[in-house]
Amino acid sequence: MIGTTKIVSKDVSPYPIGEYCKSLLNEIWNHSSKASKSYYYWNYVDYIRSTYEVSAELRRVMKANGRGAIVIQDSFYKELRVLTHQIVLESLVAHGFRCNVTRRETVKGHMGRMSPRQTKYATEKTLYEYVLEFSYS
Repeated sequence: MIGTTKIVSKDVSPYPIGEYCKSLLNEIWNHSSKASKSYYYWNYVDYIRSTYEVSAELRRVMKANGRGAIVIQDSFYKELRVLTHQIVLESLVAHGFRCNVTRRETVKGHMGRMSPRQTKYATEKTLYEYVLEFSYS
């Protein structure tokens, strides 16, 4: 399950991850929050690894000249915006896909606006939903 809070392992990704993924993991590792190194960092490592595994499977099953789309919402880790679409984009590109963001919409209602605890991390918490279109030839 992608995005689970259960830490299955504390292994590094076997995939050569992209620059955004490296930067995000570095920011989380160096974050001052108590559980950043011991817990949250490994959740993000697992999330990134999972996106690369999904991209590998898409590549395996997609026919020549195949096309697809993924709709994904960005997120926050404390005050850090997490560009989940960029994580997925890097994983698709790493597996040979051509990939473009074709749409971005503001998410009008989300849990971050209802949680008083979250507003202390990101006072202007606006989330976006992205449409990624990808193809392989």
